[in-house]
Amino acid sequence: SAILPVVTVPADMEEEEVDRRRQKLETILGSQKIFKRKHNAPRLILMDDISILKVNVRTGEGVGELQDIIQAIAAERVFDNLGMKVSKNTLEVLDTIRRLKQDHKVILLDHLLSEMKTEMYVHDVQSILHFLSNIGELLYFGKSTDEVLSRYIILSRKWLVSALSCILRPDLQRELCETRRFMNLQSIYSGEAFVESDIVQTLLKGTNSSCPLLSAKDSAMLWQSMSFMRDAADRTAQLSEASNTMYDFLERLLKHTNILLPLAVSGEPTYFVPSLLPKAEPGNIWTYKTSESWMTTLCHSWLLRDVGPATVMEHVTTSLLQDLYEFSHTFHGHAAKPAYHHAKSFPLGKDSYSEVMDAHDLEVIGRIKIHQVMCWKSSILVKIGCCFADHEQADLRESFAEIYVAMVDDQSNHCVATDGMVNGQKRLIVCGKGQVGHYGRKLWKGGYGLVLDSIKTALADQNGIDRQVVCPECLALTHPSQACTWSWDNVMSSAQNGLSGVRCVRGHSVSTSLLCGTCSPVAPTPKAAPPETAERTRVSKPVSSLLNSIVVVGLWDPKEKQVRSVGSGFIVDKKNGLVITAGHVLFNMKGGSDFGSPYFGVKNAKAVIGVIPDDGHNAVWRYFGEIVAHDIHRVDACVLRITTRLEKDVDDQGEGCGDQAETPMIDVSKENLPILKMTRKFELEETVRILGFNQGGEGVREKGKHVNRTVDFAEGYICKQFKAARDDNDSDSESSSSSSFAPREEIVVICPTISGHSGGPFVNGEGKVVGILSRADPVDRNRCYLVPSSELKQLLSRAKYQPVHMDFV
Repeated sequence: SAILPVVTVPADMEEEEVDRRRQKLETILGSQKIFKRKHNAPRLILMDDISILKVNVRTGEGVGELQDIIQAIAAERVFDNLGMKVSKNTLEVLDTIRRLKQDHKVILLDHLLSEMKTEMYVHDVQSILHFLSNIGELLYFGKSTDEVLSRYIILSRKWLVSALSCILRPDLQRELCETRRFMNLQSIYSGEAFVESDIVQTLLKGTNSSCPLLSAKDSAMLWQSMSFMRDAADRTAQLSEASNTMYDFLERLLKHTNILLPLAVSGEPTYFVPSLLPKAEPGNIWTYKTSESWMTTLCHSWLLRDVGPATVMEHVTTSLLQDLYEFSHTFHGHAAKPAYHHAKSFPLGKDSYSEVMDAHDLEVIGRIKIHQVMCWKSSILVKIGCCFADHEQADLRESFAEIYVAMVDDQSNHCVATDGMVNGQKRLIVCGKGQVGHYGRKLWKGGYGLVLDSIKTALADQNGIDRQVVCPECLALTHPSQACTWSWDNVMSSAQNGLSGVRCVRGHSVSTSLLCGTCSPVAPTPKAAPPETAERTRVSKPVSSLLNSIVVVGLWDPKEKQVRSVGSGFIVDKKNGLVITAGHVLFNMKGGSDFGSPYFGVKNAKAVIGVIPDDGHNAVWRYFGEIVAHDIHRVDACVLRITTRLEKDVDDQGEGCGDQAETPMIDVSKENLPILKMTRKFELEETVRILGFNQGGEGVREKGKHVNRTVDFAEGYICKQFKAARDDNDSDSESSSSSSFAPREEIVVICPTISGHSGGPFVNGEGKVVGILSRADPVDRNRCYLVPSSELKQLLSRAKYQPVHMDFV
């Protein structure tokens, strides 16, 4: 045999790059062991026995030389053994093979030897079988190092094709399920059971999972279910006393030819079948953008300069699948503790809660769960669930991470940093999407770190690879092809030298802990401070001068005569008596059919508003109001209009509000309400303060047991501005029919907040409102999300033009 390598040159490739690639290919081919075998080594055909033939696609250069070589092969001028006489022993083996073909599809080597008249050495017979295999008379894959492959001779190519078609079929998983059910029914009295392997159950039991995995028992089951395979197996079994069956031979053959790629895991042998992968993935399977500001997308990349990408992706996928399986069977936490079953939440008693929190702060607890695995020729998508301790809810909650690995070129929609790639280069991208709190700790611990380590190991023996880190801010704000990258070594060096962040050429500053996954658990601090390098904005307006504009807002339930769902807000318009607060204080914003219900569906409910009197420190209930403007699907805020005033201020938990007479506020401007101004202007690392009424418990008073009416404040700094991707908010009609909340724009602030601060204003040094508190990060309670003043001003403009309802007069 011979190998004729040909380099095809694209029309727009530079000559220097062509020569570099050709020399690299010559080096790789020259180092292959197949060309150094003493026997049956294939001949490497080179131009003038020196260099690889080059064919230019555009000019046609090299086509003539290629034709000459093909003609030389046809004219027997290339292979020295063509035309030579065949030995007498070879003819005898050939005659015996042709005679056995009449009754057999596959035979054993021992059977062939017993049928021959002349006694020959086994080694000589094997050499003749290899020759007959090369000329197409039979199929023989015998190796001196593999006894199983050496024992079987395939006489019928059609039989082998039929045997392979039992395995290599696009509906493999469906066929396995049906065959397993059929075989179990057939063996109901024999006691033999055909069960799915543990690794297949682990990786493919999730919703919409799709990956061609096949265990050794499953392959034998498929073959055993076919009558022509059972006949061949029975015949070979009668002629041999060896423990290895024909099914073992076929499995070994598929493994030898890399049709089945073994997963190096404990337990039953299981294989990945890359030839069954779909060629193209759905176009919308992955996006770098996220509609949630508490989510982030990280991306590491390996730029492949000289490696064959098809082989690399198969190797990477195999390594990743086996590592995911091993990771899912590793218990995280104290070995003495029982494994926690996965669910959305896991209520704990106070003692066990404290114990778990202390032992597993921000660590994975129990075993991970593989929710989804989807594979294609050049990509794989995995969804992983891990249990973490939730301090706020006193629960163990499952956190999800989506991981996408793909081999892309510069024309792919998912390719990053295409400016740094030359024509024909490939890039292996490894993306992870998860919670950004605590520097993405849940994302890193929840599987992203494992995937990166797995791929690093899989590529350890490859040359010409550059590892890079992609800027997550570029991915969030621009097209991925324009994203900036850093060298992985440079980022790691910055982190080891104590630098807290790096900046890309577009000016985005990103934490090295987030990029490297090097953050250790951090205990909550009472006060968040901006980085040491940040220029602190001078605070000029004292808090005391702002407090009278802060209000406590609650939902008044007239039936139960109590105040529910308490939050904070501020007075924004004294002429019209308008107050801004968080939408979730008065609306049901939990996903579902009741999403967006005003006053949580409570009949005849209304908003009750408490203000701080001029001569006091605690807020008193003074006004009732109505909702006049909201955009609850996209903005966690609403505008209230003061409608009535209670006859007397209510200085209690709110029960007395129902006993007071109400006076319509026909001219609310006479109340002379102090207001706060809003501003659209803010800067990153600018100091801000949250003003509001803490309802998270204070001292001996437990959370939810009483309504706090004493205002407090905390200080923090702005760290990010978030805007939803355009494809996340395509149309207003879509948002209006949605049953969930997806903000258009948010400001991210590092600042300690407590339940009840929701709706409270964040003010800058001048005392102007840059936004109101929407929520805190579910992972990092110091990370808060604000509704920016730009959104609040739109709601305010709508509220001013709403008619005044005087039905209560």
